[in-house]
Amino acid sequence: MLLPLAALLAAGLLAATPVPGGDGAVRVEAGSAAYDVAGGTYRLEGGVVISRGVVRLRARSARWDPRSSTVEAAGDVLLTDATRAVAAEGLHAVLDGDFEASGVVVYLKRGPTDLSAAADAAAAGRCGANALVARADRITGTAAGEVGPVQLTGVRLTLCDCPAGPPSWELRADRAVVHPGERVELTWPVVYVTPRFLLLERPVPVFTFPWVALPLGERVTGLLATELGTTGPTGFTLGQPVYVTLGPAADLTATPRWHFGRRRAQVAAGDPAVRGPGASLELRWTPTPEAAGRLKADLAWDLDDEEELGPVDGAAGASGLRLALSGGWAQRLSPRATLRADLDLVGDPLHVRDFTPDVLQRDATTRRSALQVSGRGQDLVLDLSAAWLQPVARDGSLAACAGGDTGCQGGLFGGGLPAFQRWPALAATLLPTALAGPLRLSGRAGLARFAPPGGATSDGGADGLGPGDRGWTRDAADPTELDGRWQVGERRALTRLETRAELAAPFTVGGVLSLIPSLQGAAQGALADGEGQVVTAGWGRARLGAGTTLARRFGGLRHLVQPRLDWSLTSGVAGGRAETFAADGLDRGPATPAGAAAAFAGARLAAAAPPGLSHQLRLALATRLSRGEVELVRAEVGQEVDLGRGTLAEAWLSAAAAGGPLTAEADLRLWTAGRPAGAPVSAGGSWLDAFSEVRLALALADGRGDSLRAGLLAVGAGGSGRLGAGQDVLFDGRVAPVDALATATLGATLQLGPAALRYDVRLPGRTAQVAACQGSGTRLVGPWDAQQHVAGVEWDSPCRCFRVQAALRVDGCGDLGGSVMLDLGRAAGLGGR
Repeated sequence: MLLPLAALLAAGLLAATPVPGGDGAVRVEAGSAAYDVAGGTYRLEGGVVISRGVVRLRARSARWDPRSSTVEAAGDVLLTDATRAVAAEGLHAVLDGDFEASGVVVYLKRGPTDLSAAADAAAAGRCGANALVARADRITGTAAGEVGPVQLTGVRLTLCDCPAGPPSWELRADRAVVHPGERVELTWPVVYVTPRFLLLERPVPVFTFPWVALPLGERVTGLLATELGTTGPTGFTLGQPVYVTLGPAADLTATPRWHFGRRRAQVAAGDPAVRGPGASLELRWTPTPEAAGRLKADLAWDLDDEEELGPVDGAAGASGLRLALSGGWAQRLSPRATLRADLDLVGDPLHVRDFTPDVLQRDATTRRSALQVSGRGQDLVLDLSAAWLQPVARDGSLAACAGGDTGCQGGLFGGGLPAFQRWPALAATLLPTALAGPLRLSGRAGLARFAPPGGATSDGGADGLGPGDRGWTRDAADPTELDGRWQVGERRALTRLETRAELAAPFTVGGVLSLIPSLQGAAQGALADGEGQVVTAGWGRARLGAGTTLARRFGGLRHLVQPRLDWSLTSGVAGGRAETFAADGLDRGPATPAGAAAAFAGARLAAAAPPGLSHQLRLALATRLSRGEVELVRAEVGQEVDLGRGTLAEAWLSAAAAGGPLTAEADLRLWTAGRPAGAPVSAGGSWLDAFSEVRLALALADGRGDSLRAGLLAVGAGGSGRLGAGQDVLFDGRVAPVDALATATLGATLQLGPAALRYDVRLPGRTAQVAACQGSGTRLVGPWDAQQHVAGVEWDSPCRCFRVQAALRVDGCGDLGGSVMLDLGRAAGLGGR
């Protein structure tokens, strides 16, 4: 807290009887001391040092009047305690009354500092790190009763702690008011900066404000740094956060802002735009050390709606009020029970497109909110969970739903869409528990419901795709779509009870070979809405895992060779099957329901295992080379075998190495016997067609922070068996309904003293169809057609008084996005922004 109160410190100093040779509470040193009998005052001359505890007053001369409780000090006055130093030309104070000082310099330290040896202001400034430095022509205040505000005139204030030369920035004002421990208020302050990057060492004025309040504590009400940012649709955005404390365990940040939007010509051409006022309210609370919550509401009033008609499909943007809610709550209910909730909702399906600058986030098709309550016993874990997936889009496919199109009511936060949700689900999991000898029993039982908010069907029509499904658009030629009635091919609401148990017996042979045989059984009962009866099903699985480790040493190097074998046999399903898809990776079901029309396009592979018998084998050989605790090289090669069909499945090679400044990782998978029958053909040829999955990462970095990095993620047409595998199989050899995709990243970071420059580019790894820049169509881009450039800079002031972070994004359509963050408080150790 800031207490540049010379009188208050003096009051504390002189609380005991300030008579030389008194009771020892105050110690006085001076070249000479005299008592004026007529005036009743003590006069001290020549290197005066008055101290009590850690408080110390130095001056060339001082006078103390016990009758009026007045102290006056003159000539190189320096008043110090454990956390601050006050230098002044002269000081006049009344004990528990008014005080004033002239030619004042105040140093507020970052923490307790021994200032006892500081003989002058310069030495006090150099001793320890300064969190705040203030200079004033005059300072006045009162020490009566509660600590009150302090008035400063001709003030210069900075959070910088430059060892030499002028500060990086400072505020200058004719008048300032200090509220100790809370804030300092300046009227019409002028901001001065020292542009050293222009080779100038003299502060120059930049701009002024009518009023500024800087927080002087970790949680103090006041203004935060002005926000500057942009996305493509919002254009330039200006916001001013206000931080408000709400007691000891809660605070609120309110940020009014204005979105300036796109140019009128861009709006007329069909580019999405947001223009008008907005605000955000963010509430944070921590009622106990084991509970914390956050709730944020973002609002904007979009004035561009009436003009925002796309020339391609005529899809209008969102209208009027734009709303988004986000936040979370985490709490430890007991030593063995926890609660967690995450909230992420938007008021219209185009909100993510319009307010999110990052390309990948704009491409997301859902926003997820979830709730989980879990409790753990000795060997049992209970879990209650629910999740809400709200469909969003970059095009007009869901805009009609938000606008109230007949049969497609978007509702509040997507509640009117027939998108399936995971409603509260209860599960109990038994951890591996010893029975007898090596036998271990584990299992699970769960009850869950999967259904849309209203109705009993996904209502996707003949093609099986409905609102909320990837790739859905309204098909006016399909009369059965969104008619509210279930038909074959559409997903049906389902309530499911499932159980599974596993008996394993891990043991070793000769202390070298590890074997883990296990048997597993699964059973479930499902009631689909409209079927009227519970359908039961069950299946089993046998599995054997075997492996060993061979080790040897070469001096300080340790080499490991680890062969491994996994065998799995999963039975077909005994019993019936509800007329719907598998709900998740604990369920069994076909990708395409029986009886679906030829136009069906909504295949789903989410299942514990494919239909029928799955007989599989995985062989792998891994090697590792390490020095001490540092792993230098890791590599693994393997092959998966479909024993049921007598064919080879996927082979893989993964490797990682680290040496000096270089680190590299590679993970390659390919169908050894050729791509599965029926796999889609990629739109454009690429060397990546030889692989089902590719993950590459390369980084070159030095000790000071400079780095070069590159990465590639690619999935072949038809997917990878590893990505499609469920709970009960090693891999899934079915063809996934996915096209080939690949994303590459390139980046560099350059450290220039206190500045760090960063650049990243994201580009397709192959020719691909991406969203059109206007309307709801698509466009073709090549493998080197960058889809997003991100340039950023972070400057950490050498004076330790501020940090600036700025980022600029440019996407493949030329839309700009960016942000600027100025952090004053954390750099100074004060906690504000």
